[in-house]
Amino acid sequence: MTRVSSNSIQQSTIESIARAQEKMASLQLQLATGKKANTYRDLGADTTKTLTARTALDRTQAFQGASKQLTNTLNLYDIKFGQLNTLGDNLKSELAQKSDGNSAPLQTAVEQAFTEFRSVLLSDDAGFSMFLPPKGGGDAFKLTALTDAALLAGETPEQADDRAFGTTTGNNSALVAEGVSMAYGADARTTGSQMLAAFRTIANELPLSSPLTSAQSSAIDAAVSQINQAQLGINALTSQNGANVARLEDINDLANRRTETLQLIVSSFEDANIPEVASKISQQKSLLESSYALFSQLSGLSLVNYLRN
Repeated sequence: MTRVSSNSIQQSTIESIARAQEKMASLQLQLATGKKANTYRDLGADTTKTLTARTALDRTQAFQGASKQLTNTLNLYDIKFGQLNTLGDNLKSELAQKSDGNSAPLQTAVEQAFTEFRSVLLSDDAGFSMFLPPKGGGDAFKLTALTDAALLAGETPEQADDRAFGTTTGNNSALVAEGVSMAYGADARTTGSQMLAAFRTIANELPLSSPLTSAQSSAIDAAVSQINQAQLGINALTSQNGANVARLEDINDLANRRTETLQLIVSSFEDANIPEVASKISQQKSLLESSYALFSQLSGLSLVNYLRN
């Protein structure tokens, strides 16, 4: 009877030790990884809630990445609109010198301004045209030199724009949050049509003579007025771009708060409580030591031990 009883206790102790060792291994893994489980399935009842929170977090962070890139793009638009505005101011300043009688520097200044104007409209952001190629493809701005603008003489403004810019394509659009899209930027035609009108006015009088003819002088006066009008349009685009920046900042603030909340939710499901795990490991170690000691005692029991007593 004693032998049978000791075997039963031994088996029970072995099973207890095995369970304790398995528990210890699980706790040590939690301590090493900082996670409650290796797989979502191991989370048990919390699996569905964890996956839902993790999916929402991943989508929110993806939108944050897209918003960061869009913020950089909007800042670049602000620079390009500023360049066009400065170009207009500098060109008006040069045109104001028409009474000096020497037209050569004046014509050179207009040609250089046109080259800069073209360069801005052909700007790209990470390989993508900022001012959008026209429908059907091609460059956003098709003229290559000031003399090309002179070839548009006699055409209506709309016809000239069709040849210089192609068909308008509007603006870009980006998804910046769940169900929220933002239109931004502008195509080359919307951005540069009025400034091109000023270049066309001057180009129609090339080459400029010294001194300027009455027609050339009048054309320069008209071009200055057209530049002023063009700058009003550019200022409106700059203002809209600034409004987009402000709106995106608000969206990003909301996204940051949402991310923080979702990270806390995910952490509550996935992350182990390290101090608590360390405490359980200490308790489990004590339990194992006791089990080992008991097993050692049981292993030494026999009928002889009983009879000796």
